Amino acid sequence: MKLGVMLATRSVAGLDSVLDQARDADFSLCQINFLWSGFTRNDLAAVANQMADRDMRPVGLGCYWNPMRPDDAGLMGVNQDDLHVLLQNLDVIGARRVVMWSGTHAGTLLEPDDRNSSPECKAQLRDRLVEIVRGVRARHYYLVIEPWQTHVLDTEDACTGFYRTLPPDVAEHVRFVLDPPNFITPARYEKRDEAVSRIVRRMAQIAGVVHLKDCIMPPDGEAALPGPGEGKLNYPAFLNAVHEAIPDDIPAVIEHVASDSYATAREFVLSLTNFMETV
Repeated sequence: MKLGVMLATRSVAGLDSVLDQARDADFSLCQINFLWSGFTRNDLAAVANQMADRDMRPVGLGCYWNPMRPDDAGLMGVNQDDLHVLLQNLDVIGARRVVMWSGTHAGTLLEPDDRNSSPECKAQLRDRLVEIVRGVRARHYYLVIEPWQTHVLDTEDACTGFYRTLPPDVAEHVRFVLDPPNFITPARYEKRDEAVSRIVRRMAQIAGVVHLKDCIMPPDGEAALPGPGEGKLNYPAFLNAVHEAIPDDIPAVIEHVASDSYATAREFVLSLTNFMETV
């Protein structure tokens, strides 16, 4: 399994420093999140050159648009048009996984909205995926949906159930982010390690990327999602379950770590596993 780190940028120029920080920590792989709208093929070519100059490559591209409001870039800076630009230019940047949300009607990323649990929202998400996949000319790519506990896809069962409703030609290009802390609600926190084990088992066959972070909730402290090993998950057990259940060609990406802690987080994960950082 390949190990990378999560990077984010609001401009092409802004990527230079974060790539340097990742390379200084001995990462050669990453997920790059695009946090601005209107980037072009030339921008993607510039990003590809920046990575090549550092002997790095992306295992995923984050384009976290909102399928419930596809034209609105307010959630994380991008909309459906930006997704189309990425999908049309995957050859330029050299990645085959584009990570996105399942969507929300809430005004901000994390807040709940009762409308998200409706069958109509799942139907809207499915319709968007069908339209997108059937309009993409590339053959080898995945739309990797990252679920979240207040979004349209909010549990491991919601993800697996939704996946079964996709037409076969669409399902072929859809996968999910395996990220157990995204599903650890206050109600599940006390038995969080049991929940993590179940989440990994349920999501293993539809996973496209593994995200590595941790979680804390009361009574252990204020609710937070720190980097791996900085919270209250049994991280050795989690990574063991990942290695047993997840195919070796699925990349894992460390996230929620400050740049000055990249090397520490990398060494922590490597100390518990036999990740490989090159193809």
